[in-house]
Amino acid sequence: MKRITVTESNDSVWNGPQDPRKPANWSFARKWTIVVTTSLATFIVSLGSSIFSAAIPFVQAEFGVSSHVALLGISLYVLGFAFGPMVWGPASELYGKTRPLWIGYFFFCLLHIPYALATQISVVLVFRFLIGLAGSSMLAILGGMYVDFLLHPTERGISTAVFSAATFSGPSLGPIVGNIVATRWGWRFTIWATMVGAAVFGMLAFLSTPETSEVVIARRKARKVYKDTGNESILRQLPDETPNTSIFCQVYLTKPIRMICQEPIVSINFQKSRPCIWEIVLTPHYS
Repeated sequence: MKRITVTESNDSVWNGPQDPRKPANWSFARKWTIVVTTSLATFIVSLGSSIFSAAIPFVQAEFGVSSHVALLGISLYVLGFAFGPMVWGPASELYGKTRPLWIGYFFFCLLHIPYALATQISVVLVFRFLIGLAGSSMLAILGGMYVDFLLHPTERGISTAVFSAATFSGPSLGPIVGNIVATRWGWRFTIWATMVGAAVFGMLAFLSTPETSEVVIARRKARKVYKDTGNESILRQLPDETPNTSIFCQVYLTKPIRMICQEPIVSINFQKSRPCIWEIVLTPHYS
């Protein structure tokens, strides 16, 4: 099986290095609109991880469960953050940045509905995990997306700062916002408020964020040229294989496991970070 090369695009499908369709040539306003709007959407995802903490006493009272069971709502959400990037990251390499990004975020918003209507604690916990899993598409993909169109180190540094501020301020503000909302309108309203915020910021980000992968843009452009002109030579200049599920499962989905097994530095860092990950997941139960 031939592997698809997704690290380089073919210059023959562009109108020179200054082609305005190249992400690196987009305007300053367009680039930073993408950074700001996607960071705001990420803020809601990270906010969702801790806003549940304010609902724990209400969840205990409504479902008659212990604090340890209720705290699983936080742990499972964070556990979704751990497993989600194993799918979203490889998917962004093969299918481009926006498709997996918005598929994940769409389900992040949608899954809040059954979560808010849940009548059993088991349903609440399952959907907390699934929401974290879906929302992790933002955490897994956006860093690589910014690199597609921000070439200067200073720009990349600023974008990282903006993204990090959104990511880390969410868990800090979640308990504060959640306590205010849950006390006044009930714990389920924290879910609806999160969903509405995610929908608003997500729509702003969706409308301002086109595909940023040069490879995917070039592939689409070549197919359009072929459809309009019938010129097959333009297709021969692209990777031989079209992205499909088989390639994704065999090559890209297994990449994290192969890197852990084959790359010593990755394996060492994984072993060092594993206790920290489990501490984050399990600490709420013993605090």
